[in-house]
Amino acid sequence: MDFSLLRSTLEASYCELGVTSEESQRITDSVLEAEISGVRTHGLLRAAGYLDAFRDGSVPPVRIPLDVSEVTAAVVEVDGGGAFGHVPTWEAISRAIPMSRSHGVCIALIRNIRDFGRAAYYAQYAAERGQVAVVCQNTMPILAPPGGTAATHGNNPLAFAVPGQAGPLFDAAWSPRAVGQLLLSQLEDVPLDPAWQFRAADGAVTTDPAHALGVAQQPVAGHKGFGISVLVDVLAGVLTGSPSGPAVGSGRAVTGAFALIISPEALGRSATEMAETLSHTADAVRDAGGRWPGERASAARARALESGTLETSPAVFNLLNKASGGRMATAFRA
Repeated sequence: MDFSLLRSTLEASYCELGVTSEESQRITDSVLEAEISGVRTHGLLRAAGYLDAFRDGSVPPVRIPLDVSEVTAAVVEVDGGGAFGHVPTWEAISRAIPMSRSHGVCIALIRNIRDFGRAAYYAQYAAERGQVAVVCQNTMPILAPPGGTAATHGNNPLAFAVPGQAGPLFDAAWSPRAVGQLLLSQLEDVPLDPAWQFRAADGAVTTDPAHALGVAQQPVAGHKGFGISVLVDVLAGVLTGSPSGPAVGSGRAVTGAFALIISPEALGRSATEMAETLSHTADAVRDAGGRWPGERASAARARALESGTLETSPAVFNLLNKASGGRMATAFRA
C-alpha cells in the first residue's frame, strides 16, 4: 500500500465519524509509526479498533480545547475527558518539554483517558527535541500477582527514550507479549510461540490465542515484572487520580498516563558529551553480540520510509476495511 494514500485514507475515515482533524492526524500518525517500526500490535490492527470505538460511540472524540493545568512550574496536568489518550498525552508532553528546559525536569500527568497507543511514540517525540523521557500508562488487569491466580494489574507499558543517534529507545509491557499479539495471532490464525509462556485457563502454556484471551497471565520475570507493573500503576494511576489496579476495569477502560521529561542541558550535560558516551556503550553491546534498544524498530522504520509502501496481511486489511466502512477497498483496490 502506498504510505501517503494509507495515511490520508485513515485520516478521512476518522473525520467521517466526527473526529476532529487534529485527533485523526495524531491517531493515524501513532498507528502508522508503530506499523512501520514493526510493532504490529499497535499499528493497523489498533487503528481498526479505534474506528470501531468511534463508530459505536463507546469512546467520544476528544474535546478541544483540552482541560490543561500547570499545577506547579514543573508539573502539568491534562484531563482527556474520557477520549483516547493520543491528543491529551501529546499536548501534555508538548507543554512539558519547554518547562523541563527551564527547571531541569517536568512531570506530565494525564488522566481520564483511554488507550494512548504505543508509549514509545511520545518518548521518541521528546527525545527528538533533546529531552530524556520516561512515559507509561496503566491498563486493564491482565497480570496475576506472584502466588495469585486472578488478574489484579495491567501489563502497564513503560517506555524511555534518550536524544542522539545512539540514544536508546525502549518500550515494553510486563506480560509475555502485548495483548494485541493475542488478537493479531487469532485474526491471522497463527499459533503463539510457546516461548512466550502464555497460559490457558488451566494454567498450562498454550499456543492457541483464543485460549489465552481473558486469562490472567504471569508477569515476565515473576515478581520483578509485577513490581514494575505496580510502579507504573502508581505513577499513571494513583498519582494522576485515575483508577488503579483491579478498579481499572476491562475493555476500553478509563486510565491514566505519566511522563517524566528531563532536560540534559539544564542539568549540565551537553548533547555532545551524551552522544559520545552512549555511542561507546552501544558499541560495547554490539561487540558482545547484542542489540541496542530501538535498533530493530529504527531499521524497520527506515526501510518502510525509503520504499514509501507498507504491506499487511489480508486479514488485517479486511478488518480495517470493514472498520473504515469500505474506504480501504475503495482506495487500494479500485
